[in-house]
Amino acid sequence: MTNELSGAVSSAMDAKRLAAEIANLHAQNTNLKEMNEQIRSQTRLNNANTLVADAQANNIRVKLPALQVEKEIDESVYGKIIRYLQRLNPLQGIFKGIGK
Repeated sequence: MTNELSGAVSSAMDAKRLAAEIANLHAQNTNLKEMNEQIRSQTRLNNANTLVADAQANNIRVKLPALQVEKEIDESVYGKIIRYLQRLNPLQGIFKGIGK
């Protein structure tokens, strides 16, 4: 009788252990699914950030030649004279807000 009882207790403990392992596997599976969704979300965010960075870089590439010309004008004698005349203009800035 002791052997039968021992076997039944052992079998019940094995069943309980197996049930706990199954529950643990279900929890791990749920966690992995959540992690995968977080990874997919982060990937989408990274892709969007890459698109924004590419657009900004393209915008700079488009504006660069014009900025180079402006720089050359500003560094020329003519450009320096115009800049000084603009600084001396007492009406500068008065009309900036008009027409907006």
